[in-house]
Amino acid sequence: MNQTEASRLAKKALALWGESQAELAIPIYREAIELADPAHYMTPIYHGEFAGALSSRGLFNEAREHYQRAVSLELEQGSDDFNPAVVVARYFLAENFLQQGNASAALETIVPSLREGARQEWLLRYVKALALHALGDQEAARHEANLALKCAPSETKRHELLELFNEKIGFS
Repeated sequence: MNQTEASRLAKKALALWGESQAELAIPIYREAIELADPAHYMTPIYHGEFAGALSSRGLFNEAREHYQRAVSLELEQGSDDFNPAVVVARYFLAENFLQQGNASAALETIVPSLREGARQEWLLRYVKALALHALGDQEAARHEANLALKCAPSETKRHELLELFNEKIGFS
């Protein structure tokens, strides 16, 4: 393990991915993760970023493995299911399942972190609405969409969510 080198490589990979060069970032992320200490607080973030780069290249199965690893590392490092890092990691894992057409797995992924009044409740309710829509439960999807809008952190975020719901599930 060499956390300093892992960090340097992950930063380099993130910069490449940010410049729409995921194909160059992917091998660098692989090396960074091999060098990273699983107990280091940044390692789950590296896995999440790597998964995002993989997803951007359509490598959803491999991305899922790294999204799952990000969730498990966050939990192993002492975060609870309602910690913002865990919530965000679960969100991205659920999105990955939706991209692969597995709405049931998306729902299972977010359930442990979904609670009323949580800071990122809107984010999980958003993905839950999409999953329910994909499963054909339009009434429940509309209900979750309304809850997501209700607990959005700002008027700007509500507007963004409304546009996304309209685009993805025909909700307005």
